[in-house]
Amino acid sequence: MKKLEVAVTLKSIKKIEEVFKGMELSFHFHTVKAEKKKYGIYSVLVPNEIVDELIDKISNMIDLRLKENTISLFNADGYVSHTLTD
Repeated sequence: MKKLEVAVTLKSIKKIEEVFKGMELSFHFHTVKAEKKKYGIYSVLVPNEIVDELIDKISNMIDLRLKENTISLFNADGYVSHTLTD
């Protein structure tokens, strides 16, 4: 299981949500304000089997040349859930 964090400009929010919903992934979303601009931050736990597919889909939807748009991947050393399986 991996933890994926995606930071995007506000104009990309709907695209990212569509990807998560299309892959039936639960996610957490919040906004942050930096340098007088707002950004969306997504956090999602992803089964190892679909991590590459998810990153590929997101990478094709956002402009990663912009410093505001980032994808970060972390190992989930542990998690507690009644619905998630590894």
